[in-house]
Amino acid sequence: MSRIILISVLMFIQSAPLVEHAPTTEQCRADEAVWAAEDKSSDSFHKPSGMDLINRRDELAKCHYVDPDNKSDYDRTLWALDAEMRNRFEHFLIRHDLLAQFVAEDAAGKR
Repeated sequence: MSRIILISVLMFIQSAPLVEHAPTTEQCRADEAVWAAEDKSSDSFHKPSGMDLINRRDELAKCHYVDPDNKSDYDRTLWALDAEMRNRFEHFLIRHDLLAQFVAEDAAGKR
């Protein structure tokens, strides 16, 4: 019986949503400064992963509300993150020979 209770508790813990807290102004400013400097680096091996880019974008979007005085800094870094993701998407399409398929389907109205 205790095994069933333990398994039930573990399943509940895994499925319980985590409480997400807004970043602080200090965290927003520090992260943006590091990420903006990192974006200027030409070392592509040390560029963040796609998931890191998505997470950074999500955090900076929250920073608009936490620290509206620095909105333009966050926007500039968001644009750089978006440009990096667009480049990676394009390279993925080319690498897997999917660009022609994308163009054909888009022309056919599949959006």
